[in-house]
This record gives sequence, structure tokens and C-alpha cells, in this order.
Amino acid sequence: MTKKDLPFLAAAVAVLWIFACQSAYYSVWESLGKEKRHLLRDQIEAVQDDQKEASEEFNDALTSLKMVYHFDGGDLEKIYNRVSDDYEVCRQRAGMIDERIAKVERISDDLFKEWRAEIDQIQNPSFKSRSAQKLKETQFRYARLENSMHASRKRMTPVLTRLNDYVRKRGSTGSESSP
Repeated sequence: MTKKDLPFLAAAVAVLWIFACQSAYYSVWESLGKEKRHLLRDQIEAVQDDQKEASEEFNDALTSLKMVYHFDGGDLEKIYNRVSDDYEVCRQRAGMIDERIAKVERISDDLFKEWRAEIDQIQNPSFKSRSAQKLKETQFRYARLENSMHASRKRMTPVLTRLNDYVRKRGSTGSESSP
């Protein structure tokens, strides 16, 4: 083995480890009575809950930001710190949503692969055709859901960017300029 072989070997070990962990993950859940479709449903519900919470947090952050720029007195530094904290919460929430969406995509990919493999094993042409049609319909509905999740997440980016600009502009210059 040469030094040139080490990166390839490391990559191969990493891939095998990931697949082994994923299989173990599903095996544990299946032994507890939860199949991939249940895990997928749970993750989709978690993404939806996170997106709802993120929406509320983003609204709170924007309200705080408006308070800074329509300032009528009081302690501007406290308001700025609140906006900055709100921005960090929103940024972290968006990252969490990205992770949840990725998990939904992994589980759905695994579920659809398993379903296709099961269809290949079906001998009865009628059953095979019906299962293939259900898979196609499910993939179509999932694609719409996946697009919706990504569209919802994409709408967060401009808000985060704007909040970041205001927080960093105020924080780095110490000046108060209007938006």
C-alpha cells in the first residue's frame, strides 16, 4: 500500500461506515416497530413544526428590527442586542431545518429504493403493477412535498441576509442608519 492509496482507502472505509450506521439505525427502529415510512412521516412532521417555529421567530426578529429603526427613546443597545440575539436564533433554526430536510431526503431515498427492490421480487403481474403504480404516485406526492419544504426554507434566506446586514452593519460601525 502506498501513500496514494490512503485517501481511497479512507473514503472506502467512510462509505462503508455510513452505510453500516444507516442500516443499524433502521434495524434498531424496525425492532421497535417503526418502519421507514413511519420515520419519514415523523421527520416530515418535525420539518413542518420547525418551519412554523422559524416563521414565528423570524417575525419576532423583524419586529425587533423595526423597533430599532423606528426608535423613539429608551436604550438602543438593549434593542440592538435583542435583534442580534433574534438573528442568531433564526440562523440556528434555519440550519436545523436544513438538517431535517436532508434527513427526510435520506429516509425517502432509502424507502423508495427498498420499495423498488420489493417490487422486483413480486411475481404476480397484477400485484407488481399495482405496487409500481402506488410507488409512482407516492413519489409524485413526495416530490411536491419536497419542493414545498425547499421553497419554504428558501424564503428564509433573504430575511436572514437582511437581518445579518442590519445586525452586522450596526454592530461593526456603531452607527444608526435607516434601512
